Amino acid sequence: ARGKPTMTAATFFVLLASVSAVLCNPTTQQLLANDLNVLNYALALERLEAKFYADYLAGDTHQNDFANFGGGVTYNYIKMIGAHEAAHVTALQTTIAAYGGQTIPECTYNFRDSFDSVEQFLAVAQKLENTGVQAYLGAANTIFNKTLLTVAATITTVEARHAAFLQYVSGVNVPVYPFANYTLNQGRDGFDVPVGPAAIIAAVSETTFLVDCGAIPVPVALPITLNPAVPNPLQSALDANDVVTLNYALTLEHLEDKFYRTYMDAFTLDDFQNIGLRQYDFISFQLIRDHEKAHVDFLKG
Repeated sequence: ARGKPTMTAATFFVLLASVSAVLCNPTTQQLLANDLNVLNYALALERLEAKFYADYLAGDTHQNDFANFGGGVTYNYIKMIGAHEAAHVTALQTTIAAYGGQTIPECTYNFRDSFDSVEQFLAVAQKLENTGVQAYLGAANTIFNKTLLTVAATITTVEARHAAFLQYVSGVNVPVYPFANYTLNQGRDGFDVPVGPAAIIAAVSETTFLVDCGAIPVPVALPITLNPAVPNPLQSALDANDVVTLNYALTLEHLEDKFYRTYMDAFTLDDFQNIGLRQYDFISFQLIRDHEKAHVDFLKG
């Protein structure tokens, strides 16, 4: 019988030295410093969102304003979103401190006419949440530490849910489908668009919400280059593991694709309307079906 593979300490350190030789600059300290810059960049955006909701919800003065947008149920979800943003701020501050970093100073804000009507509030909230999703996606490739990347990813998915909810609520009265990149001509691609830090900071600055603010860190993708003179003994294993990961994702996407195609190809608008749903809901589910197909096609290459 074949036994379990073993690796001596000496072999391990030979491999470790080989991998270290393959990687050229930057140093571990430089990588960590850049990762903390990414988290501070995210913190600046999360503080903006958290303050936006905190100011709007202060005193519960808007709780009766959502009669045409889902009523008290929607208002309570808005409060939940505000609590999420505050939790994101706390999590990022705690993580930065745990890795020996310093958090950047907090800005002061003026949201101007953002609270003049429910429609205006929802429009600004959607913009902030969608900007947050694009910002995290655009900075993901600048994070080296996988633990910190996971921290950012767990926030990104929640921001995307916020954005979808806010756009769905807005669609009660206007045809805004609950997907950030939806347009009437090209809305069925099923992929969010990453936006780089410089463009995000410029967009946030243009809102004029930041009244007194220091420099927001701009994350960069530090160059980790391979030395062609030194072969990487683990490269084939790393490539194979990446393929396994993509096939794992593809399995899940196949499941979703099959589910939506089976039922959405069978149901009609009348079926939806017979249980109290709208054409808006029917089209939204058709978009989800199309997204899942696009994900399968993309992963299969």
